[in-house]
Amino acid sequence: MAGVRLEKVTKIFDGSNVKAVNEADLEIHDREFTVLVGPSGCGKTTTLRMIAGLEIPTSGDIYIGERLVNEVPPKDRDIAMVFQNYALYPHMTVYENMAFGLKLRKFSKPEIDRRVKEAAEILGIGDLLKRKPRALSGGQRQRVALGRAIVREPQVFLMDEPLSNLDAKLRVMMRAELSHLHKRLQTTIVYVTHDQIEAMTMGDRIVVMKDGLIQQVGAPLEIYEKPQNLFVASFIGSLPINLIPVQVIADGDNFIADAGHFKVALPISRRAECASIVGRKAVLGMRPERVEICRDGGAEHADAFEAVVDFVEMIGAESNLYLKAGAQELALKTSSHDAVKAGQKMKLYFPPEMLHLFDAETEKALF
Repeated sequence: MAGVRLEKVTKIFDGSNVKAVNEADLEIHDREFTVLVGPSGCGKTTTLRMIAGLEIPTSGDIYIGERLVNEVPPKDRDIAMVFQNYALYPHMTVYENMAFGLKLRKFSKPEIDRRVKEAAEILGIGDLLKRKPRALSGGQRQRVALGRAIVREPQVFLMDEPLSNLDAKLRVMMRAELSHLHKRLQTTIVYVTHDQIEAMTMGDRIVVMKDGLIQQVGAPLEIYEKPQNLFVASFIGSLPINLIPVQVIADGDNFIADAGHFKVALPISRRAECASIVGRKAVLGMRPERVEICRDGGAEHADAFEAVVDFVEMIGAESNLYLKAGAQELALKTSSHDAVKAGQKMKLYFPPEMLHLFDAETEKALF
């Protein structure tokens, strides 16, 4: 197995001044499941294709293990790719599809048979080896595409949105299967997706990208709880973070975020950061699941404020509430047993230690 390292890698396509990838520095550790995530056009697929050798970097260096691979053709990089479209040969059986690449590389028949059958057992498709792709479901075709990569026994697997063609239920199942597969194979996987839920549930580490730039690299929980800027905070989270324009004002030795219709006390432990932005525009962040509903009408919290429920979205045991506090729109998660209705008034409280604060000008996180 091997890790992957990118040093100041930039890609500018011919005839364009736009940097599809801009001086990317990234180290993917050996045996790590790393997910590149971001919106369309952020540079994640271009980064993957440069690692694969399907795109040549304009500048910078790419290493697989300790080997510089900038000039190494794809077939000699010891990688295997799984694409969004399964690219199976329709006239070949599952066995033949999985064996095809090994035959081209002149492996012996016994070795091909061993690898194909071992991969089929790992993926649970041993009984499908004689079928052709048209007789397979979408999930089965995806397993065959994975099997074709596994038989290569590469140093690195590169996966470009491999689950995007599957229905929602099957995607959830395949996410779990891919995670189990990674643990079983103990190999390095670089995985591209635009789906932040996939990134959060599968990755050992996540690389968040935007406009060709790496915004933040870290473990899923670190990215979620300590976003380094506004983009990361807003992109990561299945119900987006509440982002509220505020002005930070001093209140004796403490600090308050003034949102106009309501005010929120900022954490005492963050006095230095708050002092640095007094009188300037800032953005307050609060995750929907950390907003508290005051059951006592706000008696316990001096800075509790009133909001009106605009819409209720029931999703089983939980409900997503969309509210308005003056002109400010907010969202929170609560138990469906609370039986909240549209038009209902409630008092909300933002626990200070759960708050995020961003500089409105630089968009960088203060805490």
